[in-house]
Amino acid sequence: MRKYFTQEEREAYNAQKNAEANQRIDELARTWQRNPEDVAEFIRFQEKFHTYSARNKMLIYRQNPNASYVASMADFNRMGYWIRRGEHGMSISVYMPIVKFRTKPSAPWRSIKSASEQERAMIKAGMLETHEEPRFGIGSVYDISQTTCPLSDYPKLLGLGYNSEQHAAIYNEVKRYCENIGIEVKEQD
Repeated sequence: MRKYFTQEEREAYNAQKNAEANQRIDELARTWQRNPEDVAEFIRFQEKFHTYSARNKMLIYRQNPNASYVASMADFNRMGYWIRRGEHGMSISVYMPIVKFRTKPSAPWRSIKSASEQERAMIKAGMLETHEEPRFGIGSVYDISQTTCPLSDYPKLLGLGYNSEQHAAIYNEVKRYCENIGIEVKEQD
């Protein structure tokens, strides 16, 4: 089995995956037209994923509407959890810029992948001009339910609840803010 693919093969694969993603989003939009109440369900769902773009939220929702916490395999590994054998990730769009450099202002831009060791050292030292060309590729994320994360660790990752001291501190800060802007705060049992 070969390990490397040509640039054309990679581009064809990414184009196919992007077409599949667009199709998922189109299907979701058609579902919302038929059942507008599903939009409210999506709004509740997407509130859990504030770091993801609207497109990626829709892709995650379309692939797993029960997802509660998603991250890449590398992120879960850094947290000490592993993806269970046989689990498949959800495809999302990932920003993968191409970094290019040039040795002098009149020289053409070249990909860092083609740089020699000496050029790489000069780039790292900031001696050569570089720039990023934006590009999006396909990446995978997994839901926490697809990992070895024990249920007892879910609250720490999902941010469910606060201990009494944290709750009191949050309450006091909100109360102080309200009083500072002229909103009367009344406490009742």
